[in-house]
Amino acid sequence: MKNPIVPMTHELAAQVAAWRYPAEYAVYNWQEDEPLDELLDGSSYGLLNRKGELVGFYQFGEHARIPTREPEPYGQGPLDVGLGLRPDLCGLGFGPSFLLAGLDFARNELGAGGFRLTVAGFNQRAWRAYVCCGFRAQRQVTHKATGEAFVILAGPDPAGRLEYRGAIEPEEYCRLRKAVGWSAIRLEQAAQGLAGSAYVAGCYEGEVAVGSARLLWDGGYTAYLTDVMVLPAYQSQGAGTRMVEDCLAFLRAQMRPGWRFKVHLLAGRDKEGFYQRFGFCQRPNENAGPAMDMWLQ
Repeated sequence: MKNPIVPMTHELAAQVAAWRYPAEYAVYNWQEDEPLDELLDGSSYGLLNRKGELVGFYQFGEHARIPTREPEPYGQGPLDVGLGLRPDLCGLGFGPSFLLAGLDFARNELGAGGFRLTVAGFNQRAWRAYVCCGFRAQRQVTHKATGEAFVILAGPDPAGRLEYRGAIEPEEYCRLRKAVGWSAIRLEQAAQGLAGSAYVAGCYEGEVAVGSARLLWDGGYTAYLTDVMVLPAYQSQGAGTRMVEDCLAFLRAQMRPGWRFKVHLLAGRDKEGFYQRFGFCQRPNENAGPAMDMWLQ
């Protein structure tokens, strides 16, 4: 996305304030009695298309944070980034390129290094875009006024050799299964399974997938972590840990007051210790019998 990024003006800020997002995304609508001062203090910029039309905006610094019930969750360090894409452009796949354009601008024009984002827990669309760009969940926080769950993410690491994305292509998924010695799955079944997952984590070196994991969730209290696989040459480098953490962080972001989740998995042989580090318990134990499964053909 090579479109120009310009300092926010009163005219552009008025356009942002007039945007209206649908359904649950209405929380991002500018309140009618809210002044435009926050957008006009020099920390906000607009992204224009080739016709000079506003397509999105960025905020850098403290205005990109939210007020939290937790004390001092941000601290010093990365530059906080907030962003908004014009409502009619949301959900069309522009999120990653829109975000990366803002990060490039902040590096080149503002001298920024690391970055930090804060995303609403329900906003799975934004979450996937951020993870696709290399961001990683740091901690969950609670909005001071609304009590809604938010997640603070940090990244990306431009020097990192491995890149983590919130997706993986079915062909790559099937190739990984074969490479780690798992049974084959038909491509159309793999595509359906990935599409039906609540969250998919992919680990890449360049454009080659070297690891994957996915999370199934019924929208209530039951979730299932599955298909955690890393190519042998890339094991013991933290890829599996990172992908499991991303899956669990996604699930934590869906938490509501009084909720809890039961997360199930079937560990591979001699892999129990790996999952115990995240808090998983072995079965059988004094409260539960052994896990069971079957192939239905």
